[in-house]
Amino acid sequence: MRIAVTRAASFAPVVSVNLPSTPACHGPPGFRPEASEIIMAVEQLTYIQIAEHLGINAEAARGLVRRHRLPRSTANDGKTLIAIDFSEIQHRKASARKPAGVQAESGSNAQRPNWALIRIATLESELAAANERAGGFRAAFEREKERADRLMTLHDAMVGELASMRALLESRLEAGRLNPWWRRGLLRKS
Repeated sequence: MRIAVTRAASFAPVVSVNLPSTPACHGPPGFRPEASEIIMAVEQLTYIQIAEHLGINAEAARGLVRRHRLPRSTANDGKTLIAIDFSEIQHRKASARKPAGVQAESGSNAQRPNWALIRIATLESELAAANERAGGFRAAFEREKERADRLMTLHDAMVGELASMRALLESRLEAGRLNPWWRRGLLRKS
């Protein structure tokens, strides 16, 4: 039989009894297992407290709790408490990942290329290609701008000519209203 003592920040210690899953603790009468087999340090902690203890963020702590299927309960303040025994959890921080396509470091610093310098060179070549394409686009843009300017000048001239024609037509129509048709005919013969 295993006895677990739970410590929580705002609760009194809780003692729970767990039956062993293996008969290793059973023995002949008078057999006493070592103290490390009897008392387990089970604590009731929040995700944030677990994260601080392990040096990870709270989301990683949630994932760890899910993977280990640790028992959870809700405290009076609404926060989730997890019964965790850090001696049973073997957690180590994952090392920083390298970008895709970069091999692990091996050999001396002189022999291995720096992945950041390779990435910078790649980006510079992409930038040069983009600038070259943009130069061709700029020339096409300038040609189209000049063509549009010529068309706008032609449009403005046509609008001006149309306005003068409209004024001339209106003046002739007005003159026709003042002179009825019979007078117009008489005036022309004389």
